[in-house]
Amino acid sequence: MDAENDTSIEGRIARANRDAMQRQQKLFVRFAIVEGLVLALAVVAIYVLKLVDPDAGIFVILGVAVVGALVLSLLLIREVKRRQRELAEAKGETPGVW
Repeated sequence: MDAENDTSIEGRIARANRDAMQRQQKLFVRFAIVEGLVLALAVVAIYVLKLVDPDAGIFVILGVAVVGALVLSLLLIREVKRRQRELAEAKGETPGVW
């Protein structure tokens, strides 16, 4: 029996881990693209279009970075909880309420 159709507990756990890793990789790539675009737009607005004073603009860029870090942390926490729930289901356990 191949690994994809393995219905043993170990096979289900391996499949759940693989799926979680793929989702996490996609999350990082998508987040990096969006965060890069937002930071690039902030830099263009501050230093090219001069919409904000460059001395104050650094705080805008820092604010964007802090908000991005917060969003990434929340997304990762959600993904970890989802992974734990899926592993518990793969083992045949009933996951508790968080």
